[in-house]
Amino acid sequence: MLDRILAAGPPLEFSQWTLDPAALESLLGWVAAGRESVLECGSGLSTVLIARALRERGAGRVSALEHDPRVAVEVRAAIEREDLGAWAAVIEAPLGPNPLAQPGCEWYAQAAVEQAPPEVDLLLVDGPPAWEAGLERSRYPALPALAGRLAPGALVVLDDATRAGEAWVLERWEREHGIRFELRPGERIAVGCMFSPREARGAIETGEGVMRGTRLWLVGLMVVLASALFAAGCGDDEEESGDGTTASGEDLGLISEGTLTVGTDTPFEPFEIGQPPNISGYDIDVMNAIAEELGLEAEYTDTGFGTIFRDTANGQFDTAAAASTITKGRENAVDFTDPYYEAQQALLVPEDSDIASVDDLSADVIVGAQDGTTGETYANEETEAGDVRGFPEGPNAISALVTGQVDAVIIDQPVAALAIEKQGGFEIIEEIQTDELYGFAIAPDNDALREAMNEALATIKEDGTIEELYAEYFAGAAPPESVLTGTNELLTDD
Repeated sequence: MLDRILAAGPPLEFSQWTLDPAALESLLGWVAAGRESVLECGSGLSTVLIARALRERGAGRVSALEHDPRVAVEVRAAIEREDLGAWAAVIEAPLGPNPLAQPGCEWYAQAAVEQAPPEVDLLLVDGPPAWEAGLERSRYPALPALAGRLAPGALVVLDDATRAGEAWVLERWEREHGIRFELRPGERIAVGCMFSPREARGAIETGEGVMRGTRLWLVGLMVVLASALFAAGCGDDEEESGDGTTASGEDLGLISEGTLTVGTDTPFEPFEIGQPPNISGYDIDVMNAIAEELGLEAEYTDTGFGTIFRDTANGQFDTAAAASTITKGRENAVDFTDPYYEAQQALLVPEDSDIASVDDLSADVIVGAQDGTTGETYANEETEAGDVRGFPEGPNAISALVTGQVDAVIIDQPVAALAIEKQGGFEIIEEIQTDELYGFAIAPDNDALREAMNEALATIKEDGTIEELYAEYFAGAAPPESVLTGTNELLTDD
């Protein structure tokens, strides 16, 4: 799929107005995870790349509102060159007065907006232009004008989110529509999730999560894309390299001497709880014990799951602790330590549900899952559910179950059990034996760190630390033999 998407090279010239490559990666990840009706405010490189991805998936369409006739012609030409007309459309949308616009600002003509899809599951707001003085709040009308078109669980993405004008827009959107946005400075975007836009339900946690499954082709996509863009004249970010050592003087190639820099994706209770620096959970406690064995101080950074493997591979983190299943696909981007947890999936339903097992997930049933997870993969490939609806975070899927937007949820068993304990009103009707093993991700060229972490893991398994943490976080359960004596077989096989 990756090779075919990039076979024609970059469809348009990279410019200062193009989305950040990391943001493009996230967008393509959401499309790969099942977002099929995409609406862009503004058009460009992203429009054509999304169309390529939709064509590869064989479903979906991206529509883009474009105020600049010159840009509209350019993007349409790129779409026509690649015969993407079935997957993409550019809607000419001149700017003009609008009752929702802020003083001095304009927005897209209503006649153009009416050509947008009636139901949208991914809204990208990258227009109108908002960089000039007096136009900083030009993008405000997007959400109030388009909320009625957003499907439950739709993602809303605002570009240039680190600018003051967009910060004002986000604050208003959160207050008026009950959405909580996650700001991602490294991608220059903010992302939120609409659970029920027509009723403006309460605020929710948002995040990426699009690569918790097997969608590792996106890591390679952005590597190749970035290379192509740089060849067209785009500047490259310099990568930092570390020569950090442990307290004993062993060179582990750390970013900072004496510190184990850890990327994580929180919340995902009971594995990740809270926010750095006040973070805990099973993953965190295991990582802290490893760091202590190595004579290091663990330092955590919350990030999106969709970029965590790429960032680890590129040296932004020494390692990643994010409830990550060891898979062959992920081993193409990073290495993993030996396992520290064995996971199963769970089928979660309301207490009064007629669903008694996965066999009851029939054509009239809507199943929720986190985007890109093994739970979502199982729902798509192993059940007859009529609709598998992806959500950016596991807790979002559970919230959708509570509000009746989905009939069932497939999610990691400990996450389901903790949700029942905290909220009630639903039950685990079946535990699905998937026997997944979690490992900590490490850059593939850092054998010294992987081996040192494996030695530390072996020590805390032998001295009973893992047993104590299992009992603490998983209702007195004991770690299985696959955790106590298991190794990363995928790495061994390579």
